[in-house]
Amino acid sequence: LTGAGEAPPRGVRVHAAAAYGCAGHGIRLNGVTDSHLSDMLAVANTGRGIYASNSGENTFEGCRAVFNTSDGWCLDGNTSMAMTTLLAPATDRNGASGILITQTGSHPIQIIAPRLRRDGRAAADQNHAALKLTGSSGNPVCPVEVVTGQSVVGVNDPDDAQGAGIESPQWGVRATWASRLNLVGGEWWGVDGGLSDNGNNELRFQRNSRFWSGIRAAQVRHFPDVVQGEG
Repeated sequence: LTGAGEAPPRGVRVHAAAAYGCAGHGIRLNGVTDSHLSDMLAVANTGRGIYASNSGENTFEGCRAVFNTSDGWCLDGNTSMAMTTLLAPATDRNGASGILITQTGSHPIQIIAPRLRRDGRAAADQNHAALKLTGSSGNPVCPVEVVTGQSVVGVNDPDDAQGAGIESPQWGVRATWASRLNLVGGEWWGVDGGLSDNGNNELRFQRNSRFWSGIRAAQVRHFPDVVQGEG
């Protein structure tokens, strides 16, 4: 679903759609507004699973992106058309990050109860994360509010023809040039750490937010170096 200029898609209702093994992105949205999309599933696509650009006033409810070659979810563009809410989004064993946000603007993205598993299977050293925010100087990521997020590390399924593969993700959360990331509770676990502050961020989290590092056989609780607020 794409649109530009005077007539982008608006008021779309999608339920129980699936995209499996596409030669590109699984579910692609551009400029969609005022819409409700629920119980969507994107599996084993060669691009991203669920990819939304310039999303505004949209709700994604109970949607899953698993085993895609690139990111499970990606939100990019600008939030000039207002907020987007992800309710109980889920990922598993995507090649890059579970949820990647590069969207700019002043209106926040709300993520409620995400379940993010084993993402970043393509590489152990490319800073893939369960939740990754990536902006730049002059174009920081829009505010992101996350409530009771969960990420866990893992390897491939026992019956995978490629074997166990690497243990991933590298990070639970990684942020670069984020205008504000607010973590309200949750358990964030990555092999190298639960939280990676790559600079130029406003990071806030409550003290009941827990961060973990290590592989499954050696999980260790750790704390960020600096507590910058409590959400």
